[in-house]
This record gives sequence, structure tokens and C-alpha cells, in this order.
Amino acid sequence: NFLDDRDSVVQHLLDWSATRTIFKLQGMDSKLINQLSDEACHLMAMADSVFLDLMSKLRDGSVQVKHLEWILKKKSSFKALHNTRNAGSFRGKNLEDLLVLRQKELFAFNEESNWMDSLLIMCRKINEFAKVEIEEHEKLLSANIKSKGLSELVTVKQIEDLVPFPTRVTYFTLSEQLKEMARDIHNFKDSHVLQMCWENEAKAFHEHYAANDEEASEIPLEAVHTAMWVPCLDKYKGIFKKTKQGSLTFEEVSTIFKVYVDRYEELRSDFKIMCGIEMSTNSDWIEKRIKQIEEYHKLHLAVESAQVIMKAQNMLS
Repeated sequence: NFLDDRDSVVQHLLDWSATRTIFKLQGMDSKLINQLSDEACHLMAMADSVFLDLMSKLRDGSVQVKHLEWILKKKSSFKALHNTRNAGSFRGKNLEDLLVLRQKELFAFNEESNWMDSLLIMCRKINEFAKVEIEEHEKLLSANIKSKGLSELVTVKQIEDLVPFPTRVTYFTLSEQLKEMARDIHNFKDSHVLQMCWENEAKAFHEHYAANDEEASEIPLEAVHTAMWVPCLDKYKGIFKKTKQGSLTFEEVSTIFKVYVDRYEELRSDFKIMCGIEMSTNSDWIEKRIKQIEEYHKLHLAVESAQVIMKAQNMLS
């Protein structure tokens, strides 16, 4: 029976057109209600109880994530139910403002969850060179949070709050420094150049321990930030600056962009990602650099071909 399943009741409230009729009946003559069957009266009482509880939890921020997602998906239906029920829950406060508030808080959690996912993927990529301590973070990320209250994941605001404060995600317990690292990794993760810098730093970290006949144990994220991410990001920013200025040496062009021979559309995408380092920068330089790199690749190929021909001639003479 769907009445025994609270989730089903919530979904029926939002999807079932008869719900508004049920709420309207409650405001009518009690004689009419007395004529209804016991099952109908039970249905009315259940719908009313669940809806009022849902409104209360939405207001204080303890609403379950899955219920909030359903409400936001069926926002028009939910607002119509609230107006029909006329619960007076907000004493003149705008329900739309509350829904926007909760939507932003849910967005903040989902955004940081995506950052965390990108961070853990990057850590797994260097597993050959450094074992990063991420097991607890993986458990948190893979856990089913749909049944958790929003207030268990973020700091929630109240509609009465006069002084606004930023939403803070509390679920992942990352320091601000690690949050910034996770955010930057997420923003630049699709850049081949960043991936190259990241792998190079992991190799250098591994070689340092190998040179001293040491075996690194699991590395906490704080150490990864200091030993690998900071120098990785510095090198990435340096490559961006020199690429934009056109001051890269031929050797640097050959090393950094060799994977982009005859793949210049992908190179264009990488440059656009790199532009995120300076949010205000324009991208006018991109086409010029792509053309220069393409010309270098052609020149390099011509030189290699000439060397092969000369070597063949020497062998035949």
C-alpha cells in the first residue's frame, strides 16, 4: 500500500491532481466530510499530515534531499498545493524565496561533490607514483545522500535571517585550501597540459623517495597539495603565460604540444580551458598560437624527413 511508504505519499502529493481537491474539502462543511468513507478520511489525514511535515522541514532546512529534488522538479504543483492548503506557514513570506534559497544550497552541495569527484579521479591517476589517502573521502562520495536532510550536508539559512551568509558544505570536511584545490582541478581537469604537469610532479615525488631508498606510505591530501598540486599549478600557469605571450622555446613547444600534431581543434579547446586561469583575459591570442604551433610541427616534420633522406643517401654512397 502506497500509504505505508512516505516517499510514495510525497510523490503522489506532487503528481496527483486530486490532491488539491482533497485540501479544498478540508475547508468545507464537516457534514460533507462525515459522509466520506473511512479510507477517504484516512487518505485526507495522511495527505495533510505529510504535506505539513514537508513544509516544516522545507522551512527549517531538514528536508530530505530526494524530497527537495522532487519539490523543485514540481515547483508549480507544490506552490499550488501550498496556496490551496492555505497553511499560513510563512506568515506572508514568499514561498518562492524559500525554494530559491534551498535550491542554491542544494546546488552548493552538488557543486562541491563534483569537485570532490574530480579530485579523487586525479589522485587515482597517479597511483603508480604515489598512493594518496582518499579512502574515507571515497566512502563519503559514494554514499547515498538522497535520504539525508539538507542540513546534514550544508549550513542552511532561515527565511527570517536578516544578514545573509555564504552556504558552506559541511559533509566532506575539507579545509578551505583543499576545497580550492578540488575546485581548480575540476575546472582544469580536461586540459591535457594540466594532466601532463600533474603526472610530472607525481613522477618527481616518486623519484625523490626512490633516490633516498625510501618507500612513501599513503600520503594525506594536505601533503599532496603542498608537494604536488602547488608546483603543478605554478607550472601550468607558467605555460599559460608563456604561451599567451608567445615566449615558449622550440624545445618547450615540442615537449608540451607534441600530442597535438594534426589535432589542432583539441589544442584550441585546451587553450580555452587554460584561459580560466585569468577570468578576465580575452582569447584573441589563441588562433595565432595554434597557427604558429602548426607551422612549427610542419617544420619539425620537414627537418626529420630531410634527416632521414640524408641518412639514406649516406648509406647508399
